[in-house]
Amino acid sequence: MKIGGFPRINGEFASAIRQAEIFYPGIGNMITVQVTPDAGMTGRAFGYYNEGTQTVALSPRLEAEPCERIQGIISHELGHVAAHLFGSLQDSGMGEEKKADAIASDLNGRTMRYDAWDVQTTGAGSTVRPAYLHE
Repeated sequence: MKIGGFPRINGEFASAIRQAEIFYPGIGNMITVQVTPDAGMTGRAFGYYNEGTQTVALSPRLEAEPCERIQGIISHELGHVAAHLFGSLQDSGMGEEKKADAIASDLNGRTMRYDAWDVQTTGAGSTVRPAYLHE
């Protein structure tokens, strides 16, 4: 799937889907991805996964963000996809957000971290999900 007009997001998403296909064959054909302002234009909001439509929505402002943030957001949202469509970590006792982070760490081979603004990243940051965020 190609995300037109957003070459950096498109490249990172294509790479993330290739990696996700190793763990979850067919995952790329099961979802739709779109870049839309509805995914967030301020604060920590950079993306979401809609279970009803099986759509990963990404904010257009990700295009200007560091690669580590783009990778973190995309892998986190794909973590939601894997949890929903494949039942990953279903009996783990983790909340949905922590589950998505754990799956994302497996997908991208790097521990999910939170940067200085408490946004998911594959770069430097804390490995502990900030307590004020949903679990």
